[in-house]
Amino acid sequence: METILIADDNELIREGIKDYIEQVSPLSVCEAGDGRHAIAQARIRKPSAILLDLNLPDMSGADVLDTLKTDPDTCGIPVLVFTAHHKDGQLLELRERGADGYLVKGGPMEQVLGYLQVLIQSSTHNLQKNLVIGAVSIDPKSRTVQISGQTCAPLTPKEFDLLYFVASKSPEVLTWEKLSTSVWKEPAKYGKDSKTIEIHAQRIRRKLGPAGACLITHKGVGLQFLPSPVSTY
Repeated sequence: METILIADDNELIREGIKDYIEQVSPLSVCEAGDGRHAIAQARIRKPSAILLDLNLPDMSGADVLDTLKTDPDTCGIPVLVFTAHHKDGQLLELRERGADGYLVKGGPMEQVLGYLQVLIQSSTHNLQKNLVIGAVSIDPKSRTVQISGQTCAPLTPKEFDLLYFVASKSPEVLTWEKLSTSVWKEPAKYGKDSKTIEIHAQRIRRKLGPAGACLITHKGVGLQFLPSPVSTY
């Protein structure tokens, strides 16, 4: 049975969501009231998804997110950030740190469950195997990239997710919309998302060195990954 981990210091919120999920879906729920317990539960239980509050009593939810997304044992678990206080720029910051989704508290329970189910389904269908394309080797367990046997500079969680997804579909050209919905887990917003994705692609290219030329931007369309570098992109 697939399990959801709810990390929130409010017991009433945890119990309310737990009761709803277990009543209307086949999912089971485990709970954590603080950050350290949430990290420990994630490592032991290996839940299918995590609902993570930002305001935990012992450490911030953002720090919990960092720990989960840099640990090879938990980095592949989808994390839906759940907060009562939205701030400008917070969504983009958390996306950069590896959050797979973001919800503000106060909405219907159906929305929470629906979002978690989408993340679980997306994670289940992701190819989690080593990729070797030309001189580039990508390991999803350790979340490292090697170029001709040499490990390149560490990628942020979202940079790695983007590179892995584009490389896994090589040599297909992936549209900005496809990249937004598959990697950022949200509908594309014309123009805005293509700029965000391209900024991440530029950072990836710098870290890959000469092999960065394998990651190609097709203006007005999207990204493509090829086995051999090309002279322009």
